[in-house]
Amino acid sequence: MKKVIKIIIIILVVCGLIGGGIYGGYTYNKTNKVAEVCQVRNNLGYEFNEINVGAVSNYEKTSGEIASDKSQTVYLDSGTEITSVNVKKGDHVNEGDVLMVVKKESQNIKGKELELQKAKLALKTAQTKMDRLMNEEPIPEYISSSPDTRERTNLTNKVYVLKETSDALPGYEPGQVVFEEMYYGDKVEVVYYDSSSRNAYLDEEDDAEAISKLKAAIDSVDKGEVFDCEEHYETNEVNIGTFYYNAETGELLGEDRFDEEGELIEEFKQPEGHTPKELEDEIKAQQEVVKKQDLAVRVAQNQLDVMNNTDNTGEIRAKVSGTIGKVQNQDNFNNTQPFMTLSDTDNYFVSTSISELNFDKVSIGDKVTLSSWESNVDVEGTISYISDVPKKDDENDGGYYRAGNENSSQYELRATIDKDSGLEIGAMVDVNITFNTDGEQNSGGETNMYIQNFLVKKDKGGTYVMRKTENDKLEKHYFEAGRTFFDEIEVKDDSISSDDYLAFPYGNGAIEGAKCKIIDRMQLPGKM
Repeated sequence: MKKVIKIIIIILVVCGLIGGGIYGGYTYNKTNKVAEVCQVRNNLGYEFNEINVGAVSNYEKTSGEIASDKSQTVYLDSGTEITSVNVKKGDHVNEGDVLMVVKKESQNIKGKELELQKAKLALKTAQTKMDRLMNEEPIPEYISSSPDTRERTNLTNKVYVLKETSDALPGYEPGQVVFEEMYYGDKVEVVYYDSSSRNAYLDEEDDAEAISKLKAAIDSVDKGEVFDCEEHYETNEVNIGTFYYNAETGELLGEDRFDEEGELIEEFKQPEGHTPKELEDEIKAQQEVVKKQDLAVRVAQNQLDVMNNTDNTGEIRAKVSGTIGKVQNQDNFNNTQPFMTLSDTDNYFVSTSISELNFDKVSIGDKVTLSSWESNVDVEGTISYISDVPKKDDENDGGYYRAGNENSSQYELRATIDKDSGLEIGAMVDVNITFNTDGEQNSGGETNMYIQNFLVKKDKGGTYVMRKTENDKLEKHYFEAGRTFFDEIEVKDDSISSDDYLAFPYGNGAIEGAKCKIIDRMQLPGKM
């Protein structure tokens, strides 16, 4: 078998000499690389038609309690014994009137103080976890990979051709190959040719004596003077590792790298933490935890205030003049909701706050959405007041959710609602404030082209994609990038259309001039 392999090698080398006068080595050409491209309309982008993109470009979410300029909510502890209720819904009362009577001794003030203290501690712990989640950088949802290849040129063989007739080498003619050194990595194998034929070689076993004499003859001469040495090289692309990228942004995360012996010298470490979707779910879940603890603090604080303001006779009096809005059944009441509400006006509002980061993006008259914690009812409100002075540190709670930097200053914001909206005095609500990133009103009705983030790359020349040309070659195409909308980037200059074919622009396979292979759909790289 070994003899057959040698014969094949020798024939290939000799054919090269006959055809071109030299032994041809393989030359690697970058244009032989092939890049997969997919049409944008398939799954790489889309157009927004008659959709108000800016309306969802940014928002802030806080919370607050429905109130009026002069109002009173009465929360009762579950252990409170009610003697009498003196009013019903719709009654008008004056400040100082007795609203109801309870047994003073049934109010456990010290126990409520301890409960409030624990509730505040639980809220602080929950908010701390929320702040940590809000500031956490998510790990990539999907990680893509591409081989790290290099061009490596290796010496394949040296052919020793006799320059002129030599007494040391009888029988060999000028121009004839006398011997050849074959390189296989660190191993060198020598092949000796028979003087009687230009294509025949000496067998190690059958021609051992002839080879021994020829070796001695070669060692006795100056090789540089006697032989022309023709060196032949082969350039190949070798894989020395694997690059790993954030599939959405193209950011290089790390790589596996191997040495020439195939030993791992650098290993990619899987990022630890939450993916964007996981982090979003964690934040939503923690919002509910904070919301629950926030409500527990508010209720406990109100219950304690009611206890402290109850007369020694057990009488609970009106603090303002107005109309009774709600009264629960004294024999079966929910202690997490107001037992009774009182307001002097029909002008209901929610008081909350907005961060200094978004302070200049809202105006009087802008609309907000209020979502009830209890019933999930959504109600539209109108901003009626924005403070131009930031809250003091001890007032800077900002609700259960704070967008952006939690250390930023908070400004009081008030939004009015219709009293018949279904939200009552004392109800806790989420406040969703939506605005444009540029603070301008949305025009709507425009058409915007968006492409996936992972198709976009930047260099000193700007933002670009790798696009197929009419000649089926890959080119670098620069474009004007607009805003980012979820996982897509806006194409502002309309230079990329749904008919274009784009390639993943990372890895050393995405080069200008590479041949393009059209695929029906570019699969999103799977999770690691």
